[in-house]
Amino acid sequence: MGATAFQRAVDAAFIHHGVDGVLDPDGVARDVKLLPFLADDIERVGSLMTQHETDQYEIRAAEFEGFGKQTILAVGSDRFVVQDVRTEDARRFKRVLDLVPADA
Repeated sequence: MGATAFQRAVDAAFIHHGVDGVLDPDGVARDVKLLPFLADDIERVGSLMTQHETDQYEIRAAEFEGFGKQTILAVGSDRFVVQDVRTEDARRFKRVLDLVPADA
């Protein structure tokens, strides 16, 4: 069965607007496309408000398959470590990667 219209739309967004990255540049070195992700939600716990302070990118779920937390991701000359992986889209076509600098 072919890709759904929703899957084709997600793929088109990554192809036309994505930035180049490399997962596990010192090992597998899988080329991927990423979309910068800006969290617009602020979590509230009583009067305390928190917002993610990590770098965040979206990646197609199929491209991140087999990888997880602690994976190294290179974007241009920057290297990051995947700190967390979330799924925020209902159809599960994308993952959101929370990243911290690899040298931190």
